[in-house]
Amino acid sequence: MASGALLVSALLGAPLQAQSPVGGPQAAELYVKAMTAFASSDFSAAITSLEEMLKLGVDGPAMESVHFSLAAAHFNTQAFPKAKAAFENYLKLYPAGTKATDALLGIAQCQKLLGEKEKAAATFDQVAQKGGPAKEQALFSKATLLKETGNTAEAAKTLQSLLAGGLKTPESVQAALLLSSVEAERGERTSALKILEQLQGRLLNLVENPLQLNALAFEIGDAFLHAFELKQALLAYSMVRRKEDIVSLQQQRIQSLVRRMEANVAAAKLEPSRTVELTSANGRLKAQYDIAKQALDQTTAAPDLLFPLRARQASAYQETGRLEEAILLFESILLSPDKAGREDTLLNLGSLYAKAGETSEAVRVLTELLSEFPKTKSNDTALFLLGTQQLQLDKPEPAAASFEKLLKQSPKSSHVPTALFLLANVRFAQSSYKDALAGYQTYLKSFPAAEFSEEAQYRVALSHFFAGEYAPALEKLETYSKEHTDGSFAADAAYRIAACYQAARKSEEVVRRCALWEASYGDHPISAEVLTLHGDALTALNRQDESIQVYRKATLRASSDEVSHYALFEANKQLQKLGRIDESAEMFQEFLAAKPQHPSNVLAMYWIAKAMHKSGKTDAAKDFLREKIASFINDRTQDAVEQLLSQLAQLCLKAPRSNAPPASTELPPPPHNPEENLNKYLDPSQFPDTPLTAARLLYARAELARMLRKPAAAAAALDAICDKTPPKTLGAALLAQSGDRLLERQETKRAAEFYTELIQAFPKSEMLDYAYNGRGQLALLENKPEEALHWFTDAIDKAGASTKLREVTLGRAKTLLLLGKPDEAKPILEQVASTREWRGECTAEAVFLLGEILVQKGDLPGAIQYFQRVFVAYQRYERFVGRAYLRAAECFEQLNEPEKALAHYKELATKPRLASLPETKTAQKRLESKDPK
Repeated sequence: MASGALLVSALLGAPLQAQSPVGGPQAAELYVKAMTAFASSDFSAAITSLEEMLKLGVDGPAMESVHFSLAAAHFNTQAFPKAKAAFENYLKLYPAGTKATDALLGIAQCQKLLGEKEKAAATFDQVAQKGGPAKEQALFSKATLLKETGNTAEAAKTLQSLLAGGLKTPESVQAALLLSSVEAERGERTSALKILEQLQGRLLNLVENPLQLNALAFEIGDAFLHAFELKQALLAYSMVRRKEDIVSLQQQRIQSLVRRMEANVAAAKLEPSRTVELTSANGRLKAQYDIAKQALDQTTAAPDLLFPLRARQASAYQETGRLEEAILLFESILLSPDKAGREDTLLNLGSLYAKAGETSEAVRVLTELLSEFPKTKSNDTALFLLGTQQLQLDKPEPAAASFEKLLKQSPKSSHVPTALFLLANVRFAQSSYKDALAGYQTYLKSFPAAEFSEEAQYRVALSHFFAGEYAPALEKLETYSKEHTDGSFAADAAYRIAACYQAARKSEEVVRRCALWEASYGDHPISAEVLTLHGDALTALNRQDESIQVYRKATLRASSDEVSHYALFEANKQLQKLGRIDESAEMFQEFLAAKPQHPSNVLAMYWIAKAMHKSGKTDAAKDFLREKIASFINDRTQDAVEQLLSQLAQLCLKAPRSNAPPASTELPPPPHNPEENLNKYLDPSQFPDTPLTAARLLYARAELARMLRKPAAAAAALDAICDKTPPKTLGAALLAQSGDRLLERQETKRAAEFYTELIQAFPKSEMLDYAYNGRGQLALLENKPEEALHWFTDAIDKAGASTKLREVTLGRAKTLLLLGKPDEAKPILEQVASTREWRGECTAEAVFLLGEILVQKGDLPGAIQYFQRVFVAYQRYERFVGRAYLRAAECFEQLNEPEKALAHYKELATKPRLASLPETKTAQKRLESKDPK
């Protein structure tokens, strides 16, 4: 963007009058003479004629053009002080003139060129606020000024607003070039690289000087290189174009400009009335031609860029200590325009990545190899490597496709046996047992002595077993056991044989075989699984006493949490049926002592206390809970505390039942006071005097208040935790609830502190989705939708969003709306609105937002239906009811149905329970302006 280009085009683009509409032939002659000189870029002659005309003291409509043209002519002769004064004089005479914005832009440019940078920035802002054609150049000029003064952050912000409409013109491309340079300078290298990629891809024809792209690619590459981000540096360097490519591009651009100018000349001859217009157009094209020609001359004179490019790449190899030198070497070869050896390079690079454990990169490179060279001489090796790497990435279906292609295309390859076995494993893992069985059988038939023959034989039996084909499974398992008495899978085979008899409901045989297994293999790693099977068989035979003992043995021996949990609660189930509540409590206490860190411990403590309560020992149950709570109340890593506190509060809620009838002479007992009862068991003086202990005791009182339906008291207790306890002292549960409470109180900064501590201190906590959801909600409040989407996505991908799925789902939809993606948000909102378990305020909000989406799409009748649904079906949620009334009325106004709009305004304005809403006040004001009665 040349500094004077817009002023010249603005003037020449105006209709040139044949004669001056002012009195006297002398004035008319001077006017035409000045305009003709201006059109031919003879600005000095134009200034002479215009100044002579002003000396005549004439007046009339043309004088506005005279004053503006004089200022523009001074500007184009680089007489900037005179130009500035002339533009200011024009604005003084014609503050609402047709060229007022252009004059203001001229003043800003003069100020910039005269070194008045602060004034120039302010004037450019004034121009931009006025909009119109001058806005683009004003923003660009301001950004250039900001970059020159070192204010890169503000420069980037200005350029981003300039580029909001996309890259459609040479001017916008210049802005993108400048923005990319600014981003690289301020450390936003990824953003700079992304812009460079866009310019390289589809907008090169709009770049006036492609040499600028090379300079920018070097600048961005150097920034990445200095930051040791070497792959990005290499990518930026790969966008540097060879000298001959740039020359060719510029020659094509110059030829295109020449053809356009020639076409304008021919058109002027055919239509003389358009001569001035086409002459002006050719003036602008000639300016573009001169720029393009100058760029071509610069490129032709410049040395080839290949050497400095290779030098920078070499620096990248030397300065890294994180990647193998061979990998960098092969990557650099791939970036070279020379395609020789590319096939071998890709294969070697893929193999190196696989050996280095960089599985994703190996898959990428090998996929590229097979795409570019589908008949590569190393097709079998490439496919085998690709399949094994895809398996490591847990992508079984692509891995299967790679192995299948290998088997089909290279049946004599040395990789075939292993590929066949791995393909069968993939099908087995996918529960495609029929296909897995066929694969293992083919493997054994074709390669009976191969590396995995024993495992393949055993997996044949397992394929039958997991397919529910227990008869052939039993046959194959017994065959394997006979042929491999000391085989790798002998213990597992004996266990599966017993399981086959269990499936056939031959419980006596199962009991016999499990006893034999235990005698033969003792404490083998799968002994707990065998014991649970033994217990199941005994249960089926109604031998509950024996099954309980076997299950209890399994709980203590199991290395898997799932198996110990199953055995523990199967034993408890039998004890509950037999009414042996005390034994159940004893079993759980034994389990706690043996496995103090087991995830089922909370449930164990729960059942112990429940068993005590059920047997009429409620006070003992409370004492037990108090003891367990006291043992680790000051340990923030023990999440069980909060759950046990909640159970204790529940036991304190009701008065204990007494089985003994009251004596006739006894006075009635005082009414039960749950708060006093809880205080009895949670007396602060009996616990460590620490912030964490105090917070947990407050939590118990909050839980009791919630159970007593005293929301204010519950909130007050949580507020006390938030206000008095540093987040670094709290456990995961209280961090989660405190963060949510602070978010509800709109204390965003402190809420962020609690959520951040939860993420950092408890990365594996089940409460983690509170933190991810909370951070997403905070980002929404701060109008940072990209950041919010990141948090909501992590809530699902990293934390599972088991507790906060409703909030996370709605948050993602709201974020997508803010990002301008209503089509992606719509199905998510429909899911929220239709999920029965989520019914409540989120439903009202989802329905309201669905209406807003239809407003954006122009479907106002459809939007009105959604808004009406909100204030009809969800009247409890007043803030959305008010919004829905207002938006429905506004839609009716847009549909030119004023009576219906007024009816909605009146209904909103007259509902007492909505009187405090801002929407109600808006409705009242609109009623006053539209219907005074």
